[in-house]
Amino acid sequence: MTTYMDFRLGHLHAIMGGYRCKLIFSLALAMCTVTVLPQNPASVFITAGQSNAEGRATVEDLPVYLKDFSYGHLRYAFVRSAQTGKFGDFRFGDTFAFCDVTNYFIDRAMDADFYAIKCTYGGTSIAPGATEPGKPVWYAGREWLRKNKAHSDAHGGMSLALSLTEGFAKCAGTTLSKLPGGYDVKAIMWHQGESDRTKAGDYYRNFKEVITFMRERIYAVTGKEKDKTLPFIFGTVPHASRQYDPLVEAAQLQVARELPNVHVIDLSDAGLQADGLHFDGAWTEYVGKLMFDKLVGLGLVDAPPAGASRPPVANGVDSLLTWHYPQIPNGKAVVICPGGGYGHHAMGHEGNEVAEWLAGKGYLCVVLKYRLPGGQSNIPLDDARDAIRLLRGKSDELCISPDRIGIMGFSAGGHLAASVATLGDSLGRPDFQILMYPVISMSPEITHWGTRNHLIGMDAPSLLAERYSLERQVDGKTPPAIIILSADDPAVSPENSLRYFNALRENHVPVSMFIYPNGGHGWGMKDSFAYKGRWMYELENWLEGLDVNK
Repeated sequence: MTTYMDFRLGHLHAIMGGYRCKLIFSLALAMCTVTVLPQNPASVFITAGQSNAEGRATVEDLPVYLKDFSYGHLRYAFVRSAQTGKFGDFRFGDTFAFCDVTNYFIDRAMDADFYAIKCTYGGTSIAPGATEPGKPVWYAGREWLRKNKAHSDAHGGMSLALSLTEGFAKCAGTTLSKLPGGYDVKAIMWHQGESDRTKAGDYYRNFKEVITFMRERIYAVTGKEKDKTLPFIFGTVPHASRQYDPLVEAAQLQVARELPNVHVIDLSDAGLQADGLHFDGAWTEYVGKLMFDKLVGLGLVDAPPAGASRPPVANGVDSLLTWHYPQIPNGKAVVICPGGGYGHHAMGHEGNEVAEWLAGKGYLCVVLKYRLPGGQSNIPLDDARDAIRLLRGKSDELCISPDRIGIMGFSAGGHLAASVATLGDSLGRPDFQILMYPVISMSPEITHWGTRNHLIGMDAPSLLAERYSLERQVDGKTPPAIIILSADDPAVSPENSLRYFNALRENHVPVSMFIYPNGGHGWGMKDSFAYKGRWMYELENWLEGLDVNK
């Protein structure tokens, strides 16, 4: 009996021992399984362009958080100088660029290495022949590319588009494709355009080609369908730049509307260094934050926004404003733009007299004597946008609500008001628009030719005419509008107002329109206009019932 029991106990120990071995083996196997789970692909960001992308702000102006900072996860390759395919650590030289700020915020957001590929060259154009002979260009015309080679510091060459794409391919083959989790190209960040001003008429085609070429060549390497429309984020040329050209800007914005996944950052009011070309330190930082916030908004980086705060810019708009203060404020403000065909200002019956009436109703009013364009189309728009920003920035001091600031314009001033409403950025866009017998379109069949001539020229390129034909610029962000005119207007065709009205309706923007049977053009506050009391009554009612908190 004892022997039997010993045998049974010995057998039980053997069974339990085997179970423990199996349990230990299973746990070990599970741990091994955990360690070989697929890794996430490494993020890759590309920066390209000319000097503002390369970086011209001095390191003395580095943001405080970058002065003693060492990137923990950034792996960096500058492929213009050499295409080795290898990445290394990044070190600041004498200057810094917006991408250095963007990379700082990416670095903080990452818990693994990410890869930054940069290809920049100051003073370079897209178009061949737009700068000094022998300087490489970004041109991507296929026949031209077949005859040229990638530029590098050691071997020369004329093509920067090939420098970037061949440099990327080398990085992919040498380094990125060997990463355990592979890699994922997130976006191209771009700033360029200044050096193409002498061939601005070619920029639309050239810019479109270079974006398409970069995407095609990256897709040819990665094989990922999404890279056919790889996010392309670019900033516009500052209007204060001595190399700004409105046609280049119009071309950039048109390409952004036509190509998928192309995103614009409006840098029209960027602050520049004394050279009138390059972002100053504060704006270099700001642009870097805007780029990062765009990456976050597109879901390309999992992080909170950087919280970009626009640096102050001295613009002198104060000297263009006449202020009319209400005795009993209602918290709303109106910027008033008199007419005059962009050749003069009707400051009385379309300006100060209107402001006095509205101030008596509780509105803070400023009459804007905008600078006349003389063919430089951005000038009045910049002034009107700066006036909106000024009011918004001083809203507490002025006892107005920052989201109850509107714009009112008469005739060509109506074109200016609608321009700010459709083309303005978030800070410079009004919350409502009041358009009095406005010029809207640059289309030859309905435009007011005097207005068109002063703004963009009689023979303006079609891209500029398209940009300032405001019925084509309406979108869902356009603020509510009221339009008031006479049916028998002999100067500005009522078709201008009708097209704008229809565009607003098509985009589900609240709009009211009042057309009086006669009265002609330019009546403003004139007592001779038979319907003066009527339009004032309708406008007052509309303003009182307007919900600007969309």
